[in-house]
Amino acid sequence: MVEPIAGKPKLSDGKTCYDMTPEIFADGIGKCLEAGASLVGGCCGTTPDHILAVAKLLQNRDSK
Repeated sequence: MVEPIAGKPKLSDGKTCYDMTPEIFADGIGKCLEAGASLVGGCCGTTPDHILAVAKLLQNRDSK
């Protein structure tokens, strides 16, 4: 199981921000799957766009 965050947190105008793009996040999830993870998700900084990118990655893997 993996539940990574969306990059290194940074403070901007008093708010915590994460700058990892959904595409890079999904690529990292793909590497986790290759390493044996069978349950994946996201934690701090992940957005619906990050999860959508992971869903697309999984759809592409299943169609092969």
